[in-house]
Amino acid sequence: MIIFVPVFVDCLEQGIKVAKDSAVDRAEAAENQLRDANFRVDKAKEEKEMLTKKFSQIKHDLETSQSELVNANLNLETKEKTLHSV
Repeated sequence: MIIFVPVFVDCLEQGIKVAKDSAVDRAEAAENQLRDANFRVDKAKEEKEMLTKKFSQIKHDLETSQSELVNANLNLETKEKTLHSV
């Protein structure tokens, strides 16, 4: 019966080593996934900033164009009134 104790201890040690190696592998995989997720978050933030700037520029361009259109329509109305009154 004493012969089986070292074998049993070896089996336990081997089982613990396998469990530890498996845990380390899972931890490394989780770290890689976290790193990848953080990279995607950073890219998404950069894209959001770029799109926000683009949106602001387009909004500004729209407001400018609308203002120019209003002025052009007013000028057109004035010229049409002048033309019809002559």
